[in-house]
Amino acid sequence: MRFQTTLDALWNQLKDTCGKLNELHANKLKLYFNEDRKKQFEYEFNKAYEIIKSQYMSQDTTDLDRHKQAAIFILSILKSGVLSQESEDGFISLGLYAALLDVVLSYLYEELCKELRRVGIKRPPSFELPIALACPTSYFVVLCRLLYYEDPSRTFPIEYPMSYNILDWSDRFFLLEYICILKNGHDPIALKEEKHLT
Repeated sequence: MRFQTTLDALWNQLKDTCGKLNELHANKLKLYFNEDRKKQFEYEFNKAYEIIKSQYMSQDTTDLDRHKQAAIFILSILKSGVLSQESEDGFISLGLYAALLDVVLSYLYEELCKELRRVGIKRPPSFELPIALACPTSYFVVLCRLLYYEDPSRTFPIEYPMSYNILDWSDRFFLLEYICILKNGHDPIALKEEKHLT
């Protein structure tokens, strides 16, 4: 598999994150990490990767960018049933989505830092998420809720169901990086020009 090292690292980080969340919230949260689903996860990842690359990218695209890989990682974990969670009846639990997002946002932050370092820019202090202006809910929780409602392994008795879209999530991740670059006083366009010069 082309990205086996990255996938293995994300897989292990997700496993560790689930364990840490279970310890931290021992009385309220129980996440299950189903290691026996790894082959199914890899199958789902490769399948989605090839579909996006062949149907939505230009013919000269050799590899998908990190934003699309992150979005495919999330979908593949959800579709293959790697994560499951106990929750009280009638209570919407976002723990598994929080674990997934934490891992993906950490990956994107580290990859962004590599890009910035390559062009001589110091590491930003954090991967800052936008602040919701219309409500007190954190943007991280907003993203968790979106994943909950877009989870392909769930069905909802609602008139207008939502569905997970790899390209939409990829765009969200790109915009979060863009915001991070701007908030740290850099011009994303200059970074792109610098990247093409090197």
